[in-house]
Amino acid sequence: MSDSTATLTWGDLDLDEVGTPGATYEIVALATEGEGLELGNPVPVEVSLRSLLQDGSIVFSQGHDNREPKIVIRVTGATGDALAQAESALMRQVGRPRVNLTWRSVTPFVVPGVFEVVTSSLDYDYVPDREHALSRLYVIRLVCLPWVRSQDLVVSSAPVPPRDGAGDLVEPVFVVLDDGSSTARWSSTTGAPYTVGNGTAVSDGGRNSADLIYSAPAPMDATATPYLVLDFKVRAGSQTVNPKSLTVKIDGATVPVQSTSPSLFATYTRVLVPAPATFRTVQLVAAFASRDQELIVTNLARGSFPPSAGTDRQTFRRLPIRGSVRTQGSLRVEHDTDALGDVLVYTWADDGSSYLPPLSSYRPGTPLAVTGTVSGSADNLDTPAVFDAPAAALPDGDYHLVIRARSATTGVVPLVVTVETQIGGTTLDSTVSTATVDVTFDAVDTFEIAPLLSLTLPTVRLANPGAAVVRLTVAAADPVTAAVDLDEAWVFNTSIGSLTQVGCGTGAPTPGGPSRRCWIKPETVAEKPTILRGDAPDASDAFYAAAGVGGSIDSVGTHELRPDAMNVFTVTTGTGIDSPASTEVEYYPRWHTHPVT
Repeated sequence: MSDSTATLTWGDLDLDEVGTPGATYEIVALATEGEGLELGNPVPVEVSLRSLLQDGSIVFSQGHDNREPKIVIRVTGATGDALAQAESALMRQVGRPRVNLTWRSVTPFVVPGVFEVVTSSLDYDYVPDREHALSRLYVIRLVCLPWVRSQDLVVSSAPVPPRDGAGDLVEPVFVVLDDGSSTARWSSTTGAPYTVGNGTAVSDGGRNSADLIYSAPAPMDATATPYLVLDFKVRAGSQTVNPKSLTVKIDGATVPVQSTSPSLFATYTRVLVPAPATFRTVQLVAAFASRDQELIVTNLARGSFPPSAGTDRQTFRRLPIRGSVRTQGSLRVEHDTDALGDVLVYTWADDGSSYLPPLSSYRPGTPLAVTGTVSGSADNLDTPAVFDAPAAALPDGDYHLVIRARSATTGVVPLVVTVETQIGGTTLDSTVSTATVDVTFDAVDTFEIAPLLSLTLPTVRLANPGAAVVRLTVAAADPVTAAVDLDEAWVFNTSIGSLTQVGCGTGAPTPGGPSRRCWIKPETVAEKPTILRGDAPDASDAFYAAAGVGGSIDSVGTHELRPDAMNVFTVTTGTGIDSPASTEVEYYPRWHTHPVT
């Protein structure tokens, strides 16, 4: 909108119009004349926490409650009956949810915002002189959700591998920019780079941080390869340690780290970031927990598609989210050809940490490759499965430990879970927690997803998480008689994210049977939260997942969409190992009061 005329619409009524076509009355909001409009404000819900502060208090925000706009309405008519008709037109809108208020301020070049109405009421202001003049004033009181939303839905999609004209998957392309064997294209602000082993390194020079900067001979076109992969490590003497923090800059601008995971190169860590269409320099900045450490890079590459966690049956994606405050949206997971099987959808705010739920990349050695797995391999629990996850990669909070495993027998099999925190290979005192959990297997030699227990990680508060490792061990209580193969273990942080499990069935997808699609819909003013699955893209054959084939549902928390991005981790056990399901979220961006174009 390019002019500075205010507009105000409430449901079917255009309150800024001079008159109503075909009617003998006029309904006009005085707000369009520069007065008579109160937009209200979101009401913060705050709780004071007990603390040891001598003065002041620690206040925790639990969210925001509804706002209450008020609109003064002037009604005029040719007769008293016309005034009554105008009042009736107003009352037809009152008290109805989803009769929303759309408002655009007088500020030039702004877009309208939508106030989502929960309920409303109408007050009449009786003045005899106005009655004689065939004019009346009313006040519309609206109870609205706290935040104003944009008018249009936004769809944010995770990338899927490209397909050729025949519909076959196109093999992802990775272009190695530098293998670290030469310092020719590397520089640093903390010292002179040097080669060490199979990488390029630089010392921190006693400054608790170091950086390495790669400079290409000319700007690179990354349109077809929009992902950048770096394999790095931090070393203190001969020991590999975790950095205190890690930042990646491309052409001087900081870019979000989409994921970190153990590298294909032993003792290295792989970082994935999005790449702009063209760039020339890449800078890796690491902060250290102590001095006299060095930063080493052994591989820098750009690719056409982000690597998956084990197989393409489990994927991590970062979705951009518009708006200035949190919102909710409808999540959809789908596959072109395959039924999804058992589905896990976990979302959390993009906090810049390296946290990812799967633990398989943290197990030492080379597990046995097994078909039908999501991780690509499995551990037989006659020998305990050990996972050593960097404490810095596990944000403080409450976690759900979930596994996918199979057993040679049906029925209950007890598993023993041990969690401990280590620094320098030494287990910290009072941090070892052991629990025996009974897991029920419904079928023989069939991988099943099972929740094990809830736990708090790390097991002890740490001054420097970068120096610590959380060791999690899963073992059979009776390794002699139990024949259990562990495919994957996940730790889902429920303090920062939300988890949903949906059974969509396996086999040939058919309407009413195994499903290629599932939808996770949030609660709105007019609708309850819903989980659906089906086969048709438009959900015309969708049904409540709880009532269908393989229809178990477990949910923890509500999926929140926080600007500027949300992380989505999905598991689809029924899809191909090299053919990931796609993920998208549909939502209204929300703002305090004024939407951005």
